[in-house]
Amino acid sequence: MDEGVSVIKTSLKSVGWREDRLQDLRDLVRRVHNITTHTYQLARWIFVNEPVDDPTFNPGTLLKTNFFKTVFLSLVQPQRRSGIKPKKQTKQNKDLVNKHVGAYMAAANIGRPNYGAMSEIAGYVNTEIEKAYTENVHLRFGETLRHTINVLLDTKKRAKEMDKKMSEKGKSKAEIRKACSESIWRPAKKVKNALRSRYIDPNQLSPKARWVYEQLKPVWATYDDPIKGNKGKKGLRKRLLNSDHEKGSNRSNVDRMVDDAFAKDNIYYDAKANPQRHLKAFYLL
Repeated sequence: MDEGVSVIKTSLKSVGWREDRLQDLRDLVRRVHNITTHTYQLARWIFVNEPVDDPTFNPGTLLKTNFFKTVFLSLVQPQRRSGIKPKKQTKQNKDLVNKHVGAYMAAANIGRPNYGAMSEIAGYVNTEIEKAYTENVHLRFGETLRHTINVLLDTKKRAKEMDKKMSEKGKSKAEIRKACSESIWRPAKKVKNALRSRYIDPNQLSPKARWVYEQLKPVWATYDDPIKGNKGKKGLRKRLLNSDHEKGSNRSNVDRMVDDAFAKDNIYYDAKANPQRHLKAFYLL
């Protein structure tokens, strides 16, 4: 039976770390921290600037490809090559990073330090940065999309104005909350629910939801790759076959659309199930 592992926090001296090597360790930590910071910043630089040259660029496709490892290693002096031919994806990552690293280093006013072999550390940093990106989308995409819709509908300002007008008329807080809920918050929630699908028929939307959808069309346009899994999509197939938007489409085309749809036909759910698919959309929001 596994008895588990106990972990305690203590100093390096107490675990027997050699006194004469402590400064070397501190220097290494400082170096890694510095390069990791620039790795985050260079990656963001690429994610912001590459779409200017290539509108189809999708940063989500770079996750799980050791992209951040490539970024990290581009910021230090290269070491001797192993002679092994790099994989196609690795070469593509290097080409993309090399396209931007010079401009970034000039803007940041930094050079490439010679820290020796950093490949293993770069691999660890890659894992941590990937985790940070996916968790950020997982936790904040739905909230950000809902907030964006609220901003487009101007819900906060409208609720404040309604509160002021009804307060001046002597209405109670309960009456004000009920009025705001019925005329502002519930309609806003309906708009959010109406816009949760990947395939939206504008003809089926209310005028207000249709206007919001038009503003957010670039977000939906980022989803150009299949989203695997067919969980909760049976109803979507029937809806697509019967919708005015897709009438005349053959079954194979509808089947493809279903396969490419959001899990449970719900963008909020899919952002948690497949966060890497939503990274580009998250940047647009």
